[in-house]
Amino acid sequence: MAKQRFYLDKRDKAKLDRKFKKLKLFAGQGFPREIRNIAANSVKIAQSRVPVDTGDLKKSIHVGGDLKTVYVAADMDYAGYVEYGTSRQNKQPYFFNSVNDAVRIGTKVINARITKITRE
Repeated sequence: MAKQRFYLDKRDKAKLDRKFKKLKLFAGQGFPREIRNIAANSVKIAQSRVPVDTGDLKKSIHVGGDLKTVYVAADMDYAGYVEYGTSRQNKQPYFFNSVNDAVRIGTKVINARITKITRE
């Protein structure tokens, strides 16, 4: 089997180093920001889809967490009953589909940012 060799000249190495530096910066600051954006977008979408009677469930949908953990929650005791239904009430999905949609959109944004960084 023939050996393959790969060489980088100084200019190529410098260019690669710059890309890795940008990717590291994105991983440290940009990526967490995009994750928080996804969570905030999940809240907006869920609030636009939730059925409203008193408005309490809509108001309870929020983002929480800290610098390392982000979550989206609906804090009313009956939130799950609305999402999944009961023997007396049809399901009215508003939460998980909204999170999935926000993640799908956010993933495209993150992929575009990574692509842009690696093409520069």
